[in-house]
Amino acid sequence: MEPTPAAAGSYRTKLWITVAVIAVLVLVNKWMAGELGQITRPLGHPKVQLFTIMLLAILLEGFPFLLAGSFVSGALEVLVPPAFLEERVFPRQKLPAAAVGSLLGLIFPVCSCGNIPVARRLLHKGVPVAGVVAYLLAAPIINPVTLFSTAMAFPAERSVLFGRMSLAFCLAVLAGLFLGAWEVADISRESAGEHHCHQATVSAGTRWAHIVDHAEHDFFLTGRYLILGASIAALFQTLLPRSAVNALATNPLASIVLLQFLGMAFSLCSFADAFVASTFTGLPAAAKITFLLAGPTTSVSLIILYWGGFKKGFASRLIVLAVTGVFVLTSLAALAGRWR
Repeated sequence: MEPTPAAAGSYRTKLWITVAVIAVLVLVNKWMAGELGQITRPLGHPKVQLFTIMLLAILLEGFPFLLAGSFVSGALEVLVPPAFLEERVFPRQKLPAAAVGSLLGLIFPVCSCGNIPVARRLLHKGVPVAGVVAYLLAAPIINPVTLFSTAMAFPAERSVLFGRMSLAFCLAVLAGLFLGAWEVADISRESAGEHHCHQATVSAGTRWAHIVDHAEHDFFLTGRYLILGASIAALFQTLLPRSAVNALATNPLASIVLLQFLGMAFSLCSFADAFVASTFTGLPAAAKITFLLAGPTTSVSLIILYWGGFKKGFASRLIVLAVTGVFVLTSLAALAGRWR
C-alpha cells in the first residue's frame, strides 16, 4: 500500500532530523579532537559575530510571540464557534468588517509574527476577508502593548504615537477594501495534515489537547519561514552602514524611503520597535512613523511568512499594497505638514 502524502512528509521530516543530529554529533566529535581549527577561524570575524547576534536576537524576540499566536489560533479553532464571529462580531459589508478587523488587536494583542496563524484561523472561521486583511495589518500596531511601548519611547513626541495609530488604521481599512473580494479558497495555503475540528465533537476533557494540537501545527508551519526571514533580516542589519541614515536626514521623502527600507530590513517586533525608532533623532517624525508602520506590516521576515502562510497571488498583492500604502500615506502626511 502506498503511503499517504502526510505520512511521506512525516518520514522525510524524521529523516532530515536524523541526518542533522548525526551531522551535529560528527562536528562535536571533530571539535573535541581539535580538528576544526581552520574551519572555525572565520567564525571569529566581527561581521560573522554580528550576524549571529542579530539572528539570535530576532529569533528569540519572534518565537515567543509566534508561539503565543499559535495558541491563540488553536483556542479560536476549538473554543469559538464560527457563528459567533460571523454573526455577532464581524458585519458582512467590507467597510464595517475592515474597521472591526483593524481594532480587533485591542482584544488579541499578538505581535506580527504570531498574527499569521490567527489570521489564517479567522479565515477558516468564516470571518469576511476584508476583516481578516485589516486585522492582519493593524493588530500588531493597534494593540495595548504596542501603543504603550510607543508612548514610552516618544514621551515628548505624541504625534508619533497618534500618527502611527491613525495611519495604521487607514492602511488596514484600505487594504481590506481592496482585497475584500477574494475568496478564501484563493487565499489560504493548506498544508499536508492541516485539520479543523468541530465544537460538537470536542468534549470538555479533550479541548486543551485539541488546542495544543492546533497550536503545534501552526507553530511549526510558520516557524520555518520565520527562521528564513530572520536570516535575511540579520544579513541586512549586518551589512547596512548607519552613516547612510544620517546622510538623508534633511530630505523628508528620501528619509521616508530610507526608513521604510530599514523597517522592512530590520524585522523588529512591533512590541519593541519604537525604542529603535526613537534613536533616529535627526529624522522627521513622518520618517519615524514610516519605520514603525513598515516593520509590523512588510518586514522581510513577514514577507516570507506571508508567502508561506497564504497563496502566492494573494500574498504578493498584499505585500505590494502594504508597501505602497505605507509610502503614500506617510508621504502625503509629510507633504501636508503633519508629523514633520
